[in-house]
Amino acid sequence: MKVICSPDSERLLDILTSAFWHYRRHTDEVINSGRWANIDAFLEERKLIDKVVQIAVDNPVPGSNFAVSCRDGQEFLLVRKVLEHYLSESKAVVNSINEPGIAGKCREDVEIIRSHIMQAVH
Repeated sequence: MKVICSPDSERLLDILTSAFWHYRRHTDEVINSGRWANIDAFLEERKLIDKVVQIAVDNPVPGSNFAVSCRDGQEFLLVRKVLEHYLSESKAVVNSINEPGIAGKCREDVEIIRSHIMQAVH
């Protein structure tokens, strides 16, 4: 996997980084709770995040446009799943918090994910 980032797309990289941080926290909770019968799937995702995705997010390649280039379908599906999870979390914050600054930032993140980041994953 490769993340391509231009100087003017650093906000997109920050959101992508945050999405993976939140998803990793989510998988920690699931694994530690023992609620899911298919914990092995979460462990496999975590292994892929640790060995491939996190390295790509932490070391973006300079480029003219923001993009997330996946090597295979497994990486592509994981990135999409993580972004969908973060969208869901952000929407829940918007609907449940009365702090305008935080709700506004979450609304903005939701729009950026929908309009830019989801289209940049290939």
